[in-house]
Amino acid sequence: NNAGGHYDSGTAPSEVDDADALDALDINLLGPWRLARAVIPAMRAAGWGRIVNVSSRSGSFASTRADAPAYGVSKAA
Repeated sequence: NNAGGHYDSGTAPSEVDDADALDALDINLLGPWRLARAVIPAMRAAGWGRIVNVSSRSGSFASTRADAPAYGVSKAA
């Protein structure tokens, strides 16, 4: 389960508008959440299953890059 998109490279954090932030969150936060929600019923019915979420280094506040703020915040979320 890995979503990746809306890499706003070169954008200063003070220049990210709501539309860009919402798009990044929709892809990188809500996308994996929706996928997990969609497969959980089948996993419960089967009596087993695992969901493994994979992220980039930007999923860590210590490693996130300041030049892609919406992407970094959405991956950390």
